[in-house]
Amino acid sequence: MDTDQLRRAFPFLRGLAPAELERLDATRVERGAGEPFFLQGDPGDAVYGVLTGRVKIAKQSPAGRELILDVLGTGAPIAVIPVVRKLAMPATAIAVEATACVRIAGPVFLDVMSHHPLVILRVLEAVSQRLVEANASRLTLATDAVEARLARALLRMGEKFGADHAGEMVFTQRFTRQSLAELAGTTVESTIRVMSRWTRDGIVRTQSGRITVVEPSRLQRLAEEPDR
Repeated sequence: MDTDQLRRAFPFLRGLAPAELERLDATRVERGAGEPFFLQGDPGDAVYGVLTGRVKIAKQSPAGRELILDVLGTGAPIAVIPVVRKLAMPATAIAVEATACVRIAGPVFLDVMSHHPLVILRVLEAVSQRLVEANASRLTLATDAVEARLARALLRMGEKFGADHAGEMVFTQRFTRQSLAELAGTTVESTIRVMSRWTRDGIVRTQSGRITVVEPSRLQRLAEEPDR
């Protein structure tokens, strides 16, 4: 496939020669909204990089409830750890909207890593950052009040899918109340109640389904006050 698209989906492959990228035999995989790229329990036989769109990583709880662990955009690697450790996929990857990913077979990906130490370092950086975020999210869900959890979820998604405009954090992607509730580990009703209060207080603004954090500093303070 096109090497520019391959580098866009996998930023840690930048620096590899075009001939090396072509040998990866990568394939483009497309899914519509709600369709999975792989399911929890599937063999960890390939890594994926998001090319366009968004992918939510969801896990099924023992009670059958879907828990959203993260939402990933362009350039985010998926399933690196299962491939490296030869494990089954620990979660399901689902397209949030029409989404394209680039797929590289596990053995090919491992071969690239074995020959390019810089790729290993970049992969470790990406994966470790994801693990730090996941651990912080789990601690938040276990200890913090709803308002703090929702503030942190908004800030985390804003870092990935937001842009600064005159001091405001403008989301470039739409997030439903349902998806925000799942990211914050709360109910849709609680999310609507908190978001409505923040709108009245001038902290956030919603227009045509897009969220703008009007005062990021105030939202940051709310995120840092777990006892609210």
